[in-house]
Amino acid sequence: GFGDECTSKLKENIDDADSVFQRINRCFDKLPLAATIEGVFLCVHGGIGSTLKTIADIDAVSVIVIQHDPRTTNQKIAYELLWSDPSEEAENSPNPNHDYFKLKQVRECVTLEYSVCQNRINKFCAENGLIAIIRSHEPVISGVSQTGKVINVFSCSDYAGQNNSAGILTVKRDQEIVPKILPGSTIKEAGRWLLLEDFRKMRPQEEQLLRGQPATPPKR
Repeated sequence: GFGDECTSKLKENIDDADSVFQRINRCFDKLPLAATIEGVFLCVHGGIGSTLKTIADIDAVSVIVIQHDPRTTNQKIAYELLWSDPSEEAENSPNPNHDYFKLKQVRECVTLEYSVCQNRINKFCAENGLIAIIRSHEPVISGVSQTGKVINVFSCSDYAGQNNSAGILTVKRDQEIVPKILPGSTIKEAGRWLLLEDFRKMRPQEEQLLRGQPATPPKR
């Protein structure tokens, strides 16, 4: 993880309070758990999980409450905002692949094939006036993907040696979302940002290729 990178590349003791690792993590501690764009897009690292009911619930949560053994409602909301993942299963379920601390980390259903999934995501978006939920945490081969009202953005290219591309989103004033892709290092267009549709014409691939890769792990 990040600590290993700091140890190997910077030759530092990550337990030192003045280390780059500790200083960056102190910055992370000050970052908000989520943000909205124009009140209609919810941006979050993980997802809405199974506990969150309204965006106002996030405002009531302090970043300080984040811990890996969540017991209170606010602790669960914070934990799930960071580490919950979308799933194609019919109901919310344990997420063993990303359950680092054996706490049955939740996977949330997002596909429109199932009524329960449709109800969970669509109900939350409708009640909170959202067009979509923008999240990260899981690798996406083309940098950006979408399932129903959930848009996945992965900004790290060549993750785990998989030659995936990095993605960003541009949100226009009329609320149109324009995905842009920075191809992986071995692609001929590497180093140049492309529109998603142009990238897909150049390199069609299944979005699930990277789903088996480990997600960015939580801070221990």
